[in-house]
Amino acid sequence: FNDADLTIKDGSTNTKFSVLSASGNTSIAGTLGVTGNVTVNTDKFTVDASNGNTLVAGTLDSTGSFAVNTNKFTVASGTGNTVAAGTLTVSGTGSSSIAGALTVGGNTIIDNATFTLRDGTPTNKFTIDTSGNTAVEGTLGVTGATTLSSTLAVTGATGIDGDFDI
Repeated sequence: FNDADLTIKDGSTNTKFSVLSASGNTSIAGTLGVTGNVTVNTDKFTVDASNGNTLVAGTLDSTGSFAVNTNKFTVASGTGNTVAAGTLTVSGTGSSSIAGALTVGGNTIIDNATFTLRDGTPTNKFTIDTSGNTAVEGTLGVTGATTLSSTLAVTGATGIDGDFDI
């Protein structure tokens, strides 16, 4: 086959397989079964036939939803909603941000870090430092009993409604 296209047709003259001699472009009208490794341009996209491990050297874009092991980690294509069924660990030296509401269903542990709530400005509204010291910017309302195990220091006006025993 010199300077000729390669074409395989079925009995109805429908092209099932073709290779264009000028470009090498190949068209297959059925399922391509591969039992060996798949390699595109040396290392741009590879599939290891022995285990299915896949390497993508460029950007992987998807317009459909994404799921790992059915439901262990999912991203919904229409909304971007993400679900992680296991433990989510975020680490590094930079900051992590959540632009919307954060709902936590269970115990939350913050190890060796200061916990701070802000109101959308750089002003801290509620802070707990690593020593347990707590600062509240605003009114602290307590509806249940309060136990203080150390000194109570009050700065400013103090009002007491009800009985006061000394």
